[in-house]
This record gives sequence, C-alpha cells and structure tokens, in this order.
Amino acid sequence: MATDIFSTPGTTPWVSPITGTVRVRCWGAGAGGGVHSSGEGGGGGGSYAEGNFPVVEKQPYDVVVGAGGGPGIAGDDTYFDDGSIIYAPGGQPGQTGGSAGGFGGPEGLGEVIFNGGYGGNGASGFGFRAGGGGGAGAGPTGSGLNGGNGIVDAPGAGGIGPGGNGGNGGGAANNGQSGAAPGGGGGGGGNSGGNAGLGAAGRVEIEYSLGANRVGTRAALTRAGT
Repeated sequence: MATDIFSTPGTTPWVSPITGTVRVRCWGAGAGGGVHSSGEGGGGGGSYAEGNFPVVEKQPYDVVVGAGGGPGIAGDDTYFDDGSIIYAPGGQPGQTGGSAGGFGGPEGLGEVIFNGGYGGNGASGFGFRAGGGGGAGAGPTGSGLNGGNGIVDAPGAGGIGPGGNGGNGGGAANNGQSGAAPGGGGGGGGNSGGNAGLGAAGRVEIEYSLGANRVGTRAALTRAGT
C-alpha cells in the first residue's frame, strides 16, 4: 500500500496513478482562540472524515487542506475533489468580545465522521482571568476532546487528540499556546495583554494499492505532498 500525505494549506492537484478505489482521510483545521480583554475562549478543533473514492488513472483531483485560524478566525475546511463525498469542516474560534470557547468542527461527509473538540471558556469577572484551552482535532478513532475552562488565574488545558492536541490557555498577561497539527484549536490568552494561540492546519492522506495498473515505477511507498 502507498500513502500520499498533504499537510500544506491550500489546493494541490493529485494525479491518480491507478484506476480503482482510494481511501481518503481528511482532518479539518483548528480555529484560533478568541479576542477579548478578559480571559479568552479557546478555539475549536477540526473535524475528521474518511471514505472510499473512485479514481481514474492519470486523472487530476484537487486536494484541499484547510489553514489554521488566527486569533478570532475559524479554521478552514479540508476536503478531496469537490468535497461532495469526503469533507471535514474546520473549528470555530473563541468568542470575540466575550469569553466563550469556540465550537468544534461539526461532522462532515464520509463513511467515518467525527466532530472536533470544543474550546474551553476563558475566566470572567475581576482580577486575574486566564484563557480557556483549545479543543482537540478529531481523528480516525473518535471525536476530539474539549478544552478545559480557565478558572481565575489557572488556564484551561488543551483537549487531547486523537487528532492534534489543543493549545493550553494562557495565564494573566500570557499568550495561549497554538494547537498541534492536524486540527488542534488554539488556546485563549489571559487578560492584560495575552494573545490567543493559533489553530493548526488540516491534513489529507490518500491510501491506495500499488497494483499492475499504475503510472511508471514508484520506488517509495510514501511521499509528502507539497
């Protein structure tokens, strides 16, 4: 079996080396933490979608990898071809002007679909106000876990996989951590100048059998997309 991996955000054409069926796995991108003067909410993690896709030898297909969101910005969706069969939505950012965490990417399209984890809420009120943790990205074994809530000066922890982990929230005047790829949401920053962490980019994997019907000779079974 061969697996082609794409992790750079944007659209990349993939030319099929076989006629038959490939297995496509998509991770949506994570969102950034919120933008707020108090404790910021964490960004939501990206969703996961997987399924079979029929391909024709030498035919190009678009691979679209979602970009991670900055502070207050959602993560982009990730999909294969036109997205009508396999589609993984990105996460939503922490609230702008408030402390609520962002929603995880919802279930998309595919034979196996899981939602991303929710971002944790930032602490509100007076005094020290820590940020919430980012939601984890979903993966082939399940949904991403939610980020923890910020409590006074104790920042929320980022959610744990099975996709990329969410970033931890920041304490007062400290930045939230960025999420891990694929699809982890960024942690919220603490009050008094802390900035939100960034969401992580998505990912696409295309797995197929190297039978007799292929283009040329492939010495390596795995290569990274660009």
